[in-house]
Amino acid sequence: MDKTHLYVAARYVELNPVRANLVKKPQEYRWSSTSAHIAGRDDRLVHVAPLLEMFDEWSDFLSRGISDEEVEKFRCHERTGDHWALRVL
Repeated sequence: MDKTHLYVAARYVELNPVRANLVKKPQEYRWSSTSAHIAGRDDRLVHVAPLLEMFDEWSDFLSRGISDEEVEKFRCHERTGDHWALRVL
């Protein structure tokens, strides 16, 4: 997987609770890794280093959002069996 796909997959996962109208900000979702990434600290479930090494500020990375086209591409690959998006999880 190239970095572009990794970035889309990370944003897709982190922004899912917002897209689903469960919360207004991704870090408000209890089951998300967003809070650990924003704080820059591992927690009991999340090792933040792999993704944080690629970005200066996680909140800035997420604030760029994800386009409808990127979401559709991600979902299309999920449905067609090309699970590149799921390999990062």
